Amino acid sequence: KFSERVHYFKHDEEGVKIMCAISEEIRNEGIEVGKEKTLIELVKDGLLSIDQGAEKLNVSVEEFEKMMERK
Repeated sequence: KFSERVHYFKHDEEGVKIMCAISEEIRNEGIEVGKEKTLIELVKDGLLSIDQGAEKLNVSVEEFEKMMERK
């Protein structure tokens, strides 16, 4: 039942640990997406070079350019 699953994730020690891990993962993903968007905007505005943006994200210039096309 749905209510049992909710209770597990809200009150059971293991369930709470799982939810904390999921929340942390979502938070970290959001930070990474925000960092990508910011660096892409800085490159588009001419404040950073593509090389600098790629370096800050630890990706190749080619990968950074692909990211720019998607945003």
